[in-house]
Amino acid sequence: MFPDTYQFYSGGDAKTVINKMLRNFDNKMTDELRQTISDSGYTMDEIITIASLIEKETDGSDGTKISSVIRNRLKNSGETAGYHADRCGTALRAGRAQRGADRCRQGDR
Repeated sequence: MFPDTYQFYSGGDAKTVINKMLRNFDNKMTDELRQTISDSGYTMDEIITIASLIEKETDGSDGTKISSVIRNRLKNSGETAGYHADRCGTALRAGRAQRGADRCRQGDR
């Protein structure tokens, strides 16, 4: 899913939500952007995760600075071993994803 701010109506079904997110991803993930990601040394999943963290942590004004901090922590992981993901949007995002997956599974029963 493309890290972005999405608006949905209350009571919408999971299929509609997922389709909207996938369409947004396809619309924004241009060939040029895919090439930039390929050249970056990170996988698509890593880039999407980093972008999700940036989206959660910023109002848009300091995204470059937050990106730099995250990439430095990844590059120097031995030096930042005491850094806990729960101090940023990671834990919040992971918890929301798990709850959403649980709700989807319950709806499939």
